[in-house]
Amino acid sequence: MEPNTMSGPMTAFIEDAYQDTLSLMTELRDFLAEVQAAPEDPNADRPPDVRARIVKEISSITRNLTEAMAWLLLQKAAGAGEITPEEAETRADGLLAQVDADRIAAADGAELPLEIRGYMDRSRRLYDQVLSLREMVSKQTG
Repeated sequence: MEPNTMSGPMTAFIEDAYQDTLSLMTELRDFLAEVQAAPEDPNADRPPDVRARIVKEISSITRNLTEAMAWLLLQKAAGAGEITPEEAETRADGLLAQVDADRIAAADGAELPLEIRGYMDRSRRLYDQVLSLREMVSKQTG
């Protein structure tokens, strides 16, 4: 195994993003468990298209956070010397696609619950942060 080629600050950025992603995933899980455990569906009075949009947005958030977490875990493994940076990059192929189309579709979310809009915003900012980290790591590993 090659020695760790990630610099100290990059390792810290990866760790911070990992912790932020884990925290947001846990918070979203807890929110969804609370909604599911509620005696009445809090979205029952919303039109069917809005309820479908809520499900779509939650699915998109979950997908984006899962992809970000998978990429971050590969980087942590590379940083710990468990795999080479090249292996991490190869295994990460297909992860972290640009989500511009999702951003455009989600731009008008006024009819969505405030909590969902908050998770959408936070997950997009975190996803963009991880995309930036991916670019920096790619430049660093050459």
